[in-house]
Amino acid sequence: MNRLKLPLVYVVVLIAAACQQGGSSSAPPTATASSSSATELTKKIQELDAEVTALRGRVTALESGRAEISTAGEGYGIARTKFGVFTFVSRGITPHLDGYKVKLSVGNLTSATFHGAKIKVEWGPPFEKGKFLEYLDNRKEQEFNVTTVFYPGAHNVVEITLVPAKPEEVRTLSVGLELNQMSFR
Repeated sequence: MNRLKLPLVYVVVLIAAACQQGGSSSAPPTATASSSSATELTKKIQELDAEVTALRGRVTALESGRAEISTAGEGYGIARTKFGVFTFVSRGITPHLDGYKVKLSVGNLTSATFHGAKIKVEWGPPFEKGKFLEYLDNRKEQEFNVTTVFYPGAHNVVEITLVPAKPEEVRTLSVGLELNQMSFR
């Protein structure tokens, strides 16, 4: 019983102290201070909402089976398919009509041979912090049917043409792969 009395005394003392401080306040907060706080809170909530939306987009991209690759260098991206993992890397980009021709090297990390595929490519303006919805609205997507044979443990080059496209729109591509036929030796 004594164990309960001591914490209870502390709670009563804290409540009494809070009541005295609350009663000794000289003037209520002004309307401008509270509206300024509300504006700041609203702005912060909007910023956090935009960041959460951007993070959701990044998580979706990681889980979607698409590889993010740069056409400026030779960085690898990984795409997951229901048959296994494939790597993508840009092997060159050249202007073509009102777009760009991109050479993609597709690495088959499985032990199966695949005959043909659908390659889905997304491109668009670069992402700007706080403008995720505009970023999504301006993305372009195109699907390519290729007859390339993807041999096991090997890279295969596929050429695709992205039209229309501006230079800043094709710096980063999102590439997905849907395989058609599979065979084993």
